[in-house]
Amino acid sequence: MKKIRDLIEIPEVETVIQVSTLSSCDESDMRRRFVDTFVLTDDIASGLHAIISSLSQKNGSGFLLKGGYGSGKSHFIAFVTSILLHPHFASKIPAIKTNFSSIIHGIEERPVLPVYLTLTEFPATTCFHWIAVEIAGRI
Repeated sequence: MKKIRDLIEIPEVETVIQVSTLSSCDESDMRRRFVDTFVLTDDIASGLHAIISSLSQKNGSGFLLKGGYGSGKSHFIAFVTSILLHPHFASKIPAIKTNFSSIIHGIEERPVLPVYLTLTEFPATTCFHWIAVEIAGRI
């Protein structure tokens, strides 16, 4: 009797994404690990639209990403970072190509510099303002 695994191929997916490793990924590794394995739901597409749209504005924006343990926050951050660093990845994703093509084109013309920050480097009592100043000094 055939089993499901005999009928379909299930690719390996990282179950834990370490955002701190993003800075050391090359383009093909980033696509394989974070873009090709990402599932774009309607809710996620809405959040992605808000983030990417804000990048086309003159003023900066901040976003709070909230979710329970294992809900995909780090994978979403890795996905967004991958799209921002390599906008041509977006053309391979039908939902993005259809709904975000004009916004993605704007990103291609205005490069983004992601800043990798993990709050675990700082004591819980540290004001976020000081964390941002510290991280900006590293760039």
